[in-house]
Parts: sequence; C-alpha cells; structure tokens
Amino acid sequence: MIKHLVSVLALLFFFGVIMSTAQAQERIYVHPIVYRSEDIPIEERDYIFEVMHEELLAYQWLEVLTIEDMGNAAALKKCSDPSCIIPQIKKAGIPRSVFVSFEKLKRRSYQISAKTVTDKGQTQFSSSMVENGPASEVRYLIPTLIENLFRTEFARHGNSTAIAMNDEDTVTSSGADQNIARADELMEAGETSQALKLYQEAAQMSPELSLPHRKTAEALLESGDLAGAMQAIDSAIKKDSSDARSHYIKGRIAHAGGDRITAARSLEQAVKLDSKLTEAYFLAAQVADESGRTSDAIRLFEALKVIQQDEPLIYINLGKLYLKVKNALAGRDALLRARNLDEAEASLYPPLAEAYESLGDWHNAAATYESLIAMLPDCAACHYNHGRALDKCGKAGDAISAYRKATEADPSFADAWYNLGIDCNEIGRQEEARASLQKYIELENRPGQEAFVKKARNLIENM
Repeated sequence: MIKHLVSVLALLFFFGVIMSTAQAQERIYVHPIVYRSEDIPIEERDYIFEVMHEELLAYQWLEVLTIEDMGNAAALKKCSDPSCIIPQIKKAGIPRSVFVSFEKLKRRSYQISAKTVTDKGQTQFSSSMVENGPASEVRYLIPTLIENLFRTEFARHGNSTAIAMNDEDTVTSSGADQNIARADELMEAGETSQALKLYQEAAQMSPELSLPHRKTAEALLESGDLAGAMQAIDSAIKKDSSDARSHYIKGRIAHAGGDRITAARSLEQAVKLDSKLTEAYFLAAQVADESGRTSDAIRLFEALKVIQQDEPLIYINLGKLYLKVKNALAGRDALLRARNLDEAEASLYPPLAEAYESLGDWHNAAATYESLIAMLPDCAACHYNHGRALDKCGKAGDAISAYRKATEADPSFADAWYNLGIDCNEIGRQEEARASLQKYIELENRPGQEAFVKKARNLIENM
C-alpha cells in the first residue's frame, strides 16, 4: 500500500494571506482504534492507525499525540471507551481526544465510528461510516471519516492549513491499490484465479511495493503453485524484509512443500518481527512438533499464551502437546483453562478426558465425556469412551447404556459390541451378551484382535 493515505484538502485561503504555521497548536490525543470484531487481522491494524494518524497530521492547527507520547500509556492501553480516556487526558493537560471504534454489523458489513471528546466528557463531533465488503476496506473510509470530524474547523483554521498531496501519494488514486482491493474481494468469494491476475497486475503497476507480491504469493499458494508462490514471496521479502506476514507466508509455502527447515526459519523470523502474529506461532509449533521437537512446540504456545491470554485454542493445543510428552497434569490444567474460556468448544473435551484417564481420575473423565455427548449426541466414539470411564467407576449398568448408544450411533462399531457383551455377561444378561458378542465376532476383521475374538467365542460357548 502507498505509505501515506491522506485526502486532498481543498481549503480556501482567507483573503489570500497564509498566516505563519508557527502559531500555537492545539494538543489532541488520538487513541488506538478499538476493535470490537476480530475480522481485521492484527498485522493490518497498525497500517490503518497510520492512515488515521497521517490524516490528522494534515490539520496543522493540531499537535497530534499518540499513546507513545503519553506518560500514562499503560493506563490508556486498557481503555476501550471515551469515559476511560477522559481522566488520563485531563491529567496530561490535553483538552480533547479522538476516539475511533470498529465493529461488525453483519456478514461483510462493518461500521467504523469516530468522535472528538473533550476533557470534560463532552462529545463535540461524531461521524460513522459503513463498509459493505471486506473488513480491511475500512481503511479507505478513514480520510472522509476524520475530515467529517473537523469540517467545521476548516473555516477558522483553513488559512494556515492548506495542504495538498500529489495524487500518486493517495491510496484511492493508485491503480495498484484498486486492483488489490478488488482482488481481496475475489479471494473472499473463492475466485482465486481472477484475484491472482489482479494481484499480478498490481505488482507490475507498483514494482517497488512488497504487498502485491505477497498477495500474489498467497493466491498462488491457494491454487497449489508452490514454486510460483515461493518466487513471489521471496520478491516481497526482498522489497520489505521487515514485513512479518511475508515471512509467515513463506513459512506456509515451505511447510506445504515439505521443507520444514525453511518453514521453521521463516516462521521464527515472523514471530520475531511481530510477537502478536498468532498464526505464525500456531504453524511454527506444528512444524516443531512434526519435526520431533515437541518441547519447542510447547515453548511457542507457552510464549503465545502470555501475549494472548484469552484464546482457548492456544490452551487446547498446549494441553495436547503436554499429553504427548506424558505430562498429564500440565495437560489437564491447560485444557481446564480452555474450558473456562469457552466451554462450548467441543475439541477440548476428548484430550481433557484423556488427561483425567492418565491421572486415574475416572469420575471426572466420565463427566467430561458426558459434557461432550451433550454437544455431540450422535458421536459413537463419545458414547463408547463414556462407557469405558463408567466401567472404571464400577457402574456397569450405566456403562451398558452408553455402549448401547454407541452401537446405535454406529452399528459397525466392533469394540462397542464387545464391551457391551462383556458387561451384559458380568451382570447376568446372557441373551444380550450372546447377541452382542456374536455381532462383535461378525464385525471383527482387524489384525491383532484374535485373542479378543477367541475370548468372545469361549464366553458364548460357556453361557
């Protein structure tokens, strides 16, 4: 993207006289954009804020302060509404602030809102705009949004703030940007080949920019052209080696091609450049685990959970990895944390039950399977494992019920028929035991199961 996204301000000079810009400027604090939706990737948010910051710098009667300029930055970082900001700017002697928020209205419909708020809590001006398209397209709305906030001040300050930018410095005048925006829409719609052509055209229009080359690489990766994707991403990195997402994409390409060494190296670089690039941590951990470096995978997720404490998938993956290295206690704790964050996430329950089983805590294992069954009532394996846990708790009657449900959900589930037959035989239900074990014998054709088949036959003969 073109670095400076600044709207052209056509401001009339008062009596043709330009007053000195050395006059006192009004200090104003611009707060980081508050995102109430995760649809805009973290790596794009800094760019969108830069767009807003550059727009405000065009208003030369303002001295624009960001969170880095504030002595109370730590307190401000926690603020997600103007009421939290007001005491902080008042303490710093700043008369007003700009507050911008982003939210999702519905699928492919997003609203970005802005307001200026005084240190007394009064809203001076406000403006909202809606983007019906990809979430990242809100960046095109920023200049107009901010201009709307300060429109009434132009007449008073216009004689000292006339500023013009060359058309080539604006994102909306760039054919490359327009191509990328359209291609993003096509990618979202699954039209990869058409999107690829537009990305490639954008790269030709703006050969000095990294972004169109990175986008080209992503489209080629999506279409399965790994060699072309690697060539495009190397070009992107050559133009901007500080772009964390380009290194992440290179890691994806290398991983897809089976080159784990290059993948690990590229993903490590991505994480170094952007410690909040969650996707890079996930893939880096996967590569490490696939390479036999499970401890490195654990280290990556342990680092990520410090950065992003409220993402249940981090703890689910961490729990699975701890189970893999036979640390059931740590695995259980990680998975319980995931459950506390999102108890509706079904994928956490099987490894959590496994952790309880490894710890010999069969009552909690049974309860965990029961929770999973409430979400997946037709899951044969869930009912079967629930029966196993109930057996360990000495509840053969309840286990029989669970095994029956497993066979109803999947009539070809040999192990469920076997356990059902064993339990029925133990409590004297010979007729159901005989039928269940006979069904098991008919279904069992896996190598290495001969001993179980023999036991089933012996039990039937002795009934």
